[in-house]
Amino acid sequence: PSTERTANLRGSRDAIPEQYGNAPTFTYIAGGKVDIKPVAKKQLETKVKRAHSIIWAGGKRDPLTAFDEWSKIMLAKVEDERRTPTGKHRRFQVGTGESYVMVASRVHSLFETAIRSDPSIFPSGVSIDLSDKKIVDVVKVLQDVSITDTSVDSIGDAFEVFFGSIFRGELGQYFTMRPLARFVVAMLDFDQKAFVLDPTCGSGGFLLEALLQTWHGIDDHFRGSSQLQRIKTDFALTQVYGVEIHDILARICKINLLLHHDGHTNIEAGKSCLDIEFTKPRLKDDEQFDIIIGNPPFGDSIEEGDDDQLGKNNLQAFKVAEGRSAVPSEHVILEKSISWLRPGGKLGMVLPDGVFNNQGDTSNCPQLRSYLLSHGKILAVISLPDYAFRKSGAQNKTSILFYQKFTTEEATSFNDFYRDSIDQGLSEENALRSAIN
Repeated sequence: PSTERTANLRGSRDAIPEQYGNAPTFTYIAGGKVDIKPVAKKQLETKVKRAHSIIWAGGKRDPLTAFDEWSKIMLAKVEDERRTPTGKHRRFQVGTGESYVMVASRVHSLFETAIRSDPSIFPSGVSIDLSDKKIVDVVKVLQDVSITDTSVDSIGDAFEVFFGSIFRGELGQYFTMRPLARFVVAMLDFDQKAFVLDPTCGSGGFLLEALLQTWHGIDDHFRGSSQLQRIKTDFALTQVYGVEIHDILARICKINLLLHHDGHTNIEAGKSCLDIEFTKPRLKDDEQFDIIIGNPPFGDSIEEGDDDQLGKNNLQAFKVAEGRSAVPSEHVILEKSISWLRPGGKLGMVLPDGVFNNQGDTSNCPQLRSYLLSHGKILAVISLPDYAFRKSGAQNKTSILFYQKFTTEEATSFNDFYRDSIDQGLSEENALRSAIN
């Protein structure tokens, strides 16, 4: 059959050893006439879904665990693509007559090398927790594809469908539809000089959009420059940040960004954005970011003494929580985000509609709105349809807040007007209105 020609391909004539010895064991030779190749987005989507399905085994493993194992194999695959010298056979492939153990051993070795050279994704000592046969089955699916040479747009389109099919149901809280992330990033309209943060980055959809759109801007503005690739790489490696409390989700975010040609190095894993102790130096201080984006979890209540969410911080450190023993999670996340913004910095964030229209003091929403208005300008509130997150199982009516923090001069002017109004006997609400006007 026609498929036999592909299955039994051993290499080109150049790969045959001198003296007419035995044909080489491996098909794919780095830089050779027969090597791995980039593919179209539809083919890539099919392959990554097939690889994940093999690991997931029809539900035998829970979705996050299956995705974690998939991520490990993808990391081994990227390691092979980046590190195999020209003329050497690819290690991420099944050779002629090889046993499961031989192939799996090479994949394990690739993964171990990858985490030694970049311990930011998986900690030392972690291994691939799959049978040798399962690893070989995945390798057969992916061995002919070059992910690192596939265009970032094709990868983005393929992974949009893939992530959307994986992160639904019980995992819906972790997935934001790509068109929403694309819209938020486009509205904020920043360039490669901006420092960008998603304080609750999940699987990395917003950060990925930040990378892709900024890279497109670099392509336009630096066309023909010898430094084009360096500028794109510097932005990805030094100016894109994320915080994710869930360890596995943080790894998924890093792998997602890695597969899109980097940007994974500054993801703070296993920490809440409400904490005050971080491993990334830029996260330790206020006013460090030009752009903050995201879709924070909402509906939860943050209580004083919640070590998981607050870490070494305490609830009373937040102005929106003054005098309260518990507040909605999105309220303190929003305040924390604004504190991270530099003067004049911008924010785009998906929030529940209650933030904008709840009137009761018990909801804490009026206090939050007062905080927003006393620290910056509301640029826009974009109402989303009630079905925006229906596929993820969420029923909340939401809107996108676009907000700009006061510059130093604007903050001084506002505070002066506000204090004068209070001194004149105006109520806090009227003083706030006067200062805004």
